Amino acid sequence: MTRIILLCLLLSACSTTTLKPQTKYYLLDSLPASESNDAKRIVAINSVSMPGYLDQSNLVMRQADQQIIIANDHRWAGNLRDSVRRVLRVELNRIVRDFRFEEACKNCGALTITIRHFYPTESGEVFLAGSYSLIQEPKQATQQVPFSFRGNMREAGYGEVVNQMRLLLLELSQHIRRNFEVGVGVTID
Repeated sequence: MTRIILLCLLLSACSTTTLKPQTKYYLLDSLPASESNDAKRIVAINSVSMPGYLDQSNLVMRQADQQIIIANDHRWAGNLRDSVRRVLRVELNRIVRDFRFEEACKNCGALTITIRHFYPTESGEVFLAGSYSLIQEPKQATQQVPFSFRGNMREAGYGEVVNQMRLLLLELSQHIRRNFEVGVGVTID
C-alpha cells in the first residue's frame, strides 16, 4: 500500500512539473566593425524615441486584431533604443562620407529619430516606421522626414525577426544618406 501511495505521489509530481522554455537574448547590432570615417563635419545622433510598448526588454509582435503580444521568452540583450542608435551610427558612418556620426558632441548637427512602429506581425511581415530630422542650431526650423519600411520573414522564429529588423535599419540608414545627398534639412558647415 505504501508503495502505491509513493508511486501516485511520484507520478503526480512528474505530471505537474513543466519545463520552462529557456529565455533567448538577441542583439540588434552586427559583429563589431571598425569605424574609419574621418569626415570633419560631425552630426550627433541626438535621440531615438519610441513608444513605451517597444521600450522594454521583451520583443513584441502585433496581431491582426491590433493587439501587441509580449514575447516572454525572447528578450533584447540590451536597451532597444541604444541598440537602434548604435546600429544607425555605425551604418551611417560606413555609408555617408561627408559627415561623421557620433553619440554626442558640442556645436554640431543633431539627428533626431522618432520610431512609431518597429515590430513583426503574425502574418510574417516586419515594420519600421517613424520620422527623423536634422537640427543645425537650437532655434533652426527643421523638416520632419517620414519613413516607412516593410520586410518579409523568410522563416519562422524570433531570430529571423531580429534579422529583418536589422535589415530595416539598414534601409533607414540608406534613406537618411539619400536625404543628406539631396540636402533635405542639411545646412551644416
